[in-house]
Amino acid sequence: MNSNFEVCRLCFIRHCHTPAFHALLAGQTFVPYSYDITDVPVDPLTVEPERREAWARSRRQVGSNVRRLRLAAGLTQEALALESGLSRNILIELEHGRRGVLFERLFDVAEALGTGVDELIIGLPRAGAAD
Repeated sequence: MNSNFEVCRLCFIRHCHTPAFHALLAGQTFVPYSYDITDVPVDPLTVEPERREAWARSRRQVGSNVRRLRLAAGLTQEALALESGLSRNILIELEHGRRGVLFERLFDVAEALGTGVDELIIGLPRAGAAD
């Protein structure tokens, strides 16, 4: 049977690299789904409905552009997925606007399509622009 000290030491080793542990050491409250500096929420359920809808419109626009450019290049979803490194399922979700991808992955998709990232985001409203 482990002593209390041993159990505590194992907990410390397992959890010492988590954001919650670092916040505890600094005497701060750990708040998941937000950035420390900008306090920008990243959990869609924590933002106002208007912002969620703007994100959804952006996803649909990017997905529509990916599909348009893929068809113009004569690529199947499977071929684009293989070239870009995305799974076919993620590509399908992206094209339908049901899923976003990391912006780094947009560079991979654009390269596979033989275009720039700007072509993928054409038609997106500017930040701060009125709807």
